[in-house]
Amino acid sequence: MQAGYVLFSLLAVSMSIASTGQSIAGSVHPQAGTYKLQRIQPAPSGWVLEDSVWLPYRLSSYTTGKITLFSFFYTTCRDPEGCPKIWDAFNAVHDAIKKDPKLQGKVRLVFLSLDPKVDTPERVSFFKTAMSTPEAPWSFLTTWSESFLAPILDKMYIPASRQIGAGRSHPKSTSPGRRRRSGRSCRERRCGTALP
Repeated sequence: MQAGYVLFSLLAVSMSIASTGQSIAGSVHPQAGTYKLQRIQPAPSGWVLEDSVWLPYRLSSYTTGKITLFSFFYTTCRDPEGCPKIWDAFNAVHDAIKKDPKLQGKVRLVFLSLDPKVDTPERVSFFKTAMSTPEAPWSFLTTWSESFLAPILDKMYIPASRQIGAGRSHPKSTSPGRRRRSGRSCRERRCGTALP
């Protein structure tokens, strides 16, 4: 079976804008040449859930056969800089796919929750129902628990930790470039409270 590949450019763009506080008038996208694109890489084959807790799929099944634009998210996001920019970027691509028959059936959008405790299959299926269309599919995925999410994040070189604030902890994904390629996890480097 051919490995699926994931395009992280929108995630990298949105994260770089949010982390630098950069403001670009009239667009959520930075000007060409002002950012670094993350590499396209094979998607890990970890288990994910879409519409049912009883029917798991491999994440790689969402990245095979089409161009896949992928990002992490959580439904209770309170980051006023990062979350709206990622949503705006994906909505713009989604609208472009719906309007251009040449893109239909060739591009898919995928969001994977960083908060499986809150983002159950029932909760994320609400977003799929509201956002996905036949000509521009948009999958909203979660996992059974953080222990199923952690290997996916590790294989994508995305360290994640819990950010405690306002009475509730929220997952926080850090920049992919911050994880060293040594194979050591965030927990081993003591860079915050790592996911189990």
